[in-house]
Amino acid sequence: MRLRRIEGQVRGVFGMVEQRRDPAEITRQLQSVNEAVRATTRELFHACAEACAAMPERRSAERLLHNLIGVIRQFDL
Repeated sequence: MRLRRIEGQVRGVFGMVEQRRDPAEITRQLQSVNEAVRATTRELFHACAEACAAMPERRSAERLLHNLIGVIRQFDL
């Protein structure tokens, strides 16, 4: 699962900070973590949209999609 991989990346960054590694190297790793989080978010939203499309009750699907769109706008995703 992507979240486990992200968790490992964050632990790695934590270790780099504790070891006082090069800040540029740490920053590159943080950017990698950030992109992994964004990709996971996109994957989650895609799965949610697919689930909405398959929902038999249209009102529930519309409500869920409306909430999803609100979150996307709020966080500029």
